[in-house]
Amino acid sequence: MRQPRWAKSSCQKQEQNHKPWCDWDHNKKVHVYARLAKIINENKRIGIACAVPKVLWDQTPERIRQHWGREHYTFAVRMCMRRIAEWRHKSMISLPVRYIFDWEMGISQKRQEISKIFDIISAPSNEHIAELFGVEPRGYGFEHKEEFKPLQSADVLAWQMRSHMRTVWPLGHDDKSLCHPEGVNKTV
Repeated sequence: MRQPRWAKSSCQKQEQNHKPWCDWDHNKKVHVYARLAKIINENKRIGIACAVPKVLWDQTPERIRQHWGREHYTFAVRMCMRRIAEWRHKSMISLPVRYIFDWEMGISQKRQEISKIFDIISAPSNEHIAELFGVEPRGYGFEHKEEFKPLQSADVLAWQMRSHMRTVWPLGHDDKSLCHPEGVNKTV
């Protein structure tokens, strides 16, 4: 089992008075992770994810990458934003959303592409588009997950998606019952 990024920082902070993740055996890691993921999944309003293998995105024709983003991450963000707009419309949500991304240096292509998308959406001439996504001027940012704790929950959900893409999707068993097994057997 590969260690999630949110756990690595606790392994590096040995001076804290709690047993770090890196000292736990495999079974305890799996158990704690499963409980944490369950708590997050039960207490979220909605979960939206998009997984795009970097290798495949890098092989995508240039004209598509020019439109949707050079980085596979940018494409995934755009797909998630589309789903957020659908959810906001269906749920009749009109309040703004603050979009927070994991820290990226200002010169990284990923950060430049994300910033460009949000700057275009939040421009005064695109007010109708900004309303679809709940974006306000300066309604996005990049934060360090060590300081902005909600990013750690997003890391857990991203880790779930990554695990799903590595274990379930290649087998051709990609259906909603595997993503949300608790909802399959519910009776109305």
